[in-house]
Amino acid sequence: MPGYLKSVPAIGPGGKYQLRTASGEIQELEEITRDETDGEGYPLMNLYVADENGKRRLVLRELKDAAHGTVYDETVEQELAARGEKIVTYGDYQKEAQAFAMALLSVWEDGDRHGRVFEFPKCDFHINEESLRDPDQFRIVQRACQLAAHNGSTYFIFDRDEVTLSACCRLRTTITDNRMLRHPESMRFCGFQNVTINIPQAAFRASRKGRADLEGLLAEIEATMELCAQAHLEKRSRIEEMMSELGRPLYQIGRPACDGKPYVDPDKSTYIIGLIGINDAVQFLTGHSLHESRAAQEMGLTIVAHMYLKAKKLSRKYKMKFSLEESPAESAARRLAKTDMIHYRDEAAAIVKGSIDDDSIYYTNSIHLAADAPVSLVERIREQAQYHCMIESGAIVHAFVGEEKPSPDSILYLVMETFKRTQCAQLTISPEFTYCYDCFHQERGLHERCTACGSTRVFGESRVVGYFSKIENWNRSKRFGELTARQAGRYRIETADQTVLETADADAVSIW
Repeated sequence: MPGYLKSVPAIGPGGKYQLRTASGEIQELEEITRDETDGEGYPLMNLYVADENGKRRLVLRELKDAAHGTVYDETVEQELAARGEKIVTYGDYQKEAQAFAMALLSVWEDGDRHGRVFEFPKCDFHINEESLRDPDQFRIVQRACQLAAHNGSTYFIFDRDEVTLSACCRLRTTITDNRMLRHPESMRFCGFQNVTINIPQAAFRASRKGRADLEGLLAEIEATMELCAQAHLEKRSRIEEMMSELGRPLYQIGRPACDGKPYVDPDKSTYIIGLIGINDAVQFLTGHSLHESRAAQEMGLTIVAHMYLKAKKLSRKYKMKFSLEESPAESAARRLAKTDMIHYRDEAAAIVKGSIDDDSIYYTNSIHLAADAPVSLVERIREQAQYHCMIESGAIVHAFVGEEKPSPDSILYLVMETFKRTQCAQLTISPEFTYCYDCFHQERGLHERCTACGSTRVFGESRVVGYFSKIENWNRSKRFGELTARQAGRYRIETADQTVLETADADAVSIW
């Protein structure tokens, strides 16, 4: 359980706060909101208990605080302590929460009735310093690593010095509102939409203007980010109109909720700018992919740093929160590459991944190294993690282990070292499976025939981007281009102990 939640009053059955008396009895409390508000405009609350004489007694009072947003009245807290009473907090349910987490991990391990891995819901597993220090929490981390070894369900999300929420494939946001930390039931966030920039095409446009260099590319990206902002402004205007009054299609998410704030607040939403093909744009300008030279990697970092700063400028300019995200690009990586093969064929043909002949071309996802780059998993994590602090709305490193079944211990060590030694935001182990329609047998790796019953009625499954899905449903570029490249890459996790992580390239250990 996160440390910030342990002292927060818990909402119990029926939506009621509770008080534990000196005798151990649990009493429900009455919540009354006052006309006063905190710095964010939320009403402050009082909690009352009904005494034996039928009178209400104040047991908690929220106060506005300039430094911390909301604090509790110390005088009321001292009176409560003198009586031997205590507000029931989320920390009181820590053991139950941990048992529930272990039970959930077991459900993800079992899969559906045939043992097939769940596509949804995702297992977003947050890790912070406390997770690795506290023995009870560490046992849950170990269990999550067993799950990752079994079927790859676990998404390891690393929380460093901040409170984060995660959703979807990789979308995340930092919680800075003290009200949300003291009232987690009010936690909500919205990624309004993702407008993705085709970075290779920006390089092509710069080249045709006689500026085939970093400065030319950055100028094109800046102009495109301004266009992204206009797209967000137009959609925001339309959505606000649709939420504005009763009878409008989105009124229900725009009207004030029980806490006085709308479910979707355009002023609090995140307006996402995605990116695709950093690796390919750098290759076009330098002749080297990101993994092939330090100069190429430095150019990639410069591009993303420039975009990060531009997003901050846009935020100040429009008073909206703009941030970068690794676009999952389930279809956009193919669609943008195919578009460029029409309008910028000479330039694009030299750098698209996949095969032009069999129509499986695509651009490399976001800031990722090429899927088949001949680098160890450790180096891939280290290199890609350098970007993650600038990609605030979500980034991930995939370990496409294929048919390998790494040990839980090796995954645990990999996770711990990634958390301690890099700025990686999220890591997941992505295996491949074959399932049989006839006997429901499942096995690691992709096969054309069931090894149990011999049936050819089988299907393969792996992560297309941020979730598992049937490979037969992928587009041609994902299925015949990127999947083949993943299988050629070096993602193997062989063994791990307390002092060394051995991968396919033993020399890579020193990279940590």
